[in-house]
Amino acid sequence: MLIKFRLIIFLLLLSTAIYGQTKVAINTGINFSNISFKKEGVSTFSGVLIPRFNGGIIIQIPLEENWFLYASPGYSGKGTNYGKVLSTGKKDSFKIRLNYVELPISVGYKFPSDNQKNLILSGGIFGGYGFKGKMWITDSPYPPTKQIHRKKTDQYKRLEFGFNISSSYEVNNTWGMKISFSRSMFNIRRSGNERNNVIGFSLFYYLKNNS
Repeated sequence: MLIKFRLIIFLLLLSTAIYGQTKVAINTGINFSNISFKKEGVSTFSGVLIPRFNGGIIIQIPLEENWFLYASPGYSGKGTNYGKVLSTGKKDSFKIRLNYVELPISVGYKFPSDNQKNLILSGGIFGGYGFKGKMWITDSPYPPTKQIHRKKTDQYKRLEFGFNISSSYEVNNTWGMKISFSRSMFNIRRSGNERNNVIGFSLFYYLKNNS
């Protein structure tokens, strides 16, 4: 039901983008992601930032003067590398790679400018659907655990919800650069307590210009 609801929202936004006074852009870039952990009976190091890919489209819908609604469906790669010191004193190094189809929705303010170079600040929420994640222990003889979002693996939840903030620099109403930060609002793992943290950098180019 939740997935169908998000699909309906996306289709409504897309139809608005086609027929309304909006702009549509493609974007691509890189994520620097880690996962924050809470201790679970063993000493756990913070996950280190790792590079992952991001990409999708941006739908910019005008609201009031200088205010816009942004919907940005697309792909977001997440995960981390981290270590655990077991009770035996042995240290294991883990690698986690998570993949999400996301729908961020945010409200942004575009600061007026006379030179066609605009600063945009925005913030909002996102929902994500995880697929084909995997995790493994470095130097382990065992193969990676795959499809870790499936219930039978007892690892990571399918759905993720969080908040995001971003700053964009738009040039000539045609292209621009964006930096963002997002974080899970709820635990992403079925056991334990973990949350995604992502710093994203991307470039975007408008396919449609109604300015």
